[in-house]
Amino acid sequence: MTTGSDASYMKAIKQFNGIDFPLWKKMIEGILEFLELDYVLYTLKPFPPTFGIEDYDEKMYEYHFKLEQWEKVNKFAKRIIKRSISDGIRGVFDDD
Repeated sequence: MTTGSDASYMKAIKQFNGIDFPLWKKMIEGILEFLELDYVLYTLKPFPPTFGIEDYDEKMYEYHFKLEQWEKVNKFAKRIIKRSISDGIRGVFDDD
């Protein structure tokens, strides 16, 4: 998912300090897309299948797989976003 060279892209981003949000957002989205982490911005967290539906066990297995992948990617994406925000603003978003 990420490599040592990916860190160089983070260095290219000027930390967001409340000024020029559209430019910062565009840069973050570009990096997340390059790292193939951007889909968590546009997809909902997977939800479990309804108990008793046809192929429930198979769908539950698929759900757990998708959930694990989504949570992993979401964690990396949030880390990148938080590290690109100045300390004064970042404190508002520290939830994990």
